[in-house]
Amino acid sequence: MGVEFVNFGMNRVHGDKRRAPRYPTFLAGQIQVGEGHPTPCVIRDLSRSGARLELHPEAAIPATFELRIMSREAAYTGKLVWRDQERAGVRLEVQHQT
Repeated sequence: MGVEFVNFGMNRVHGDKRRAPRYPTFLAGQIQVGEGHPTPCVIRDLSRSGARLELHPEAAIPATFELRIMSREAAYTGKLVWRDQERAGVRLEVQHQT
């Protein structure tokens, strides 16, 4: 299941071979787990089905979490796909109302 997505007039990430194209972004985000304190992140690219995040290297990310995109007032169920120091790849599954 994909998520609602708007292309802000940006070009697709060069060399990207994913089924859903990713677009470069610089969006403020938050990783939320339950009622705990949110973890800030920057969403560096985004597609209908996933995103690449930048965050503090010591920030903990569980396998499943809520990803909030602050400027869109949107939240998605995110699933961690990979993690490399200050970056993480996530799959976006369900959009929630905020």
